[in-house]
Amino acid sequence: MRILLILSFVVLWSCNTSEKKQTIEKARDYQAISLLGDTLRPQPPSEKLLGRYAEKKAAFESDSNNLDNIIWLGRFTAYQGKYNEAISIYTTGMTQFPEEPRLYRHRGHRYISIREFDNA
Repeated sequence: MRILLILSFVVLWSCNTSEKKQTIEKARDYQAISLLGDTLRPQPPSEKLLGRYAEKKAAFESDSNNLDNIIWLGRFTAYQGKYNEAISIYTTGMTQFPEEPRLYRHRGHRYISIREFDNA
């Protein structure tokens, strides 16, 4: 009976969820979880892709009110596998251009990429 009590105490003590949750979130290097429960990680971007991303980011920084700059920055961000960041870019763009369907389409595609179909 004592062993069962000690074992129960150890199990409960090891389930410190708030601390473990923070550790898991910090270690998260995946963008989505597949429908089968596997973590989905992007491939490392090529140097060419990183160069094109830098061009799109510079264009956006020089004129952040340009719809095409927002769309292209979001696209090249997603090409690197940073889908959540791309979603954020499109969402921010929607505050400037709420009637622009391309922003909704691109954001919807990124939600599909991370398997959040209801948000898509």
